[in-house]
Amino acid sequence: MIYAGILAGGSGSRMGNVPLPKQFLDLDGKPILIHTIEKFLLINDL
Repeated sequence: MIYAGILAGGSGSRMGNVPLPKQFLDLDGKPILIHTIEKFLLINDL
């Protein structure tokens, strides 16, 4: 079994005035953090 620590901290201050931390911002209808977790799960399945 493979484990990973996903570092998703930070406020994204260089992104301008955004209402949420960057890991919770939507990208194609899903939070960026969910995209990251899905990619890990795809790689972990190999």
